Amino acid sequence: MRAWLKGKARLIGGFAAAAIFGAIVFFVLIMDNLSLTTFFLTPDQQGSFLFQKERYLQSAETFRDPLWQATAWYRAGEFKKAAGVFTGFDTVEGAFNHGNALTMQGKYAEAIPRYERALALKPEWKDARVNLAIARQGLPKNSNGSRITDMSPETHLRMALTSDIKPPLLVVDPERFYRSGEKWAVD
Repeated sequence: MRAWLKGKARLIGGFAAAAIFGAIVFFVLIMDNLSLTTFFLTPDQQGSFLFQKERYLQSAETFRDPLWQATAWYRAGEFKKAAGVFTGFDTVEGAFNHGNALTMQGKYAEAIPRYERALALKPEWKDARVNLAIARQGLPKNSNGSRITDMSPETHLRMALTSDIKPPLLVVDPERFYRSGEKWAVD
């Protein structure tokens, strides 16, 4: 009987030690203003959680993966920041999304070669062809009929509001690629 009680006492002592340790960790996290998610999740996992909640600015600031970060910047409407990150990728998706971010800034002349690069890497990609056509049509004409190759964001916005030509949305959906098992794979 005594041996049985000693075994139970050790078991209860072990549970008590674990509970005390857990309480200490919990209070340290609270005192340092850290949430449990920052303790248990990587920055990219936290960014993905914020992205799914459509908190794109916070998501972009949290991601460490540059493609996800650029996508979050784009979704947050921070097209200049998104373009700055996408410019470093010479992949079909990187060129395409860089073109989209430039188009959203009204930089059609700069977007055109990025869509052309995407098409050089994947000639059959319909979305890239459509966006290239939009960028080419988006270049306004001056009085002598030639295209103007640069315009201010205000001019771009005014044109988008008064024209049938609408700037493209980001077509590459990172959630679809994540679910497919291959990050940034294209159908």
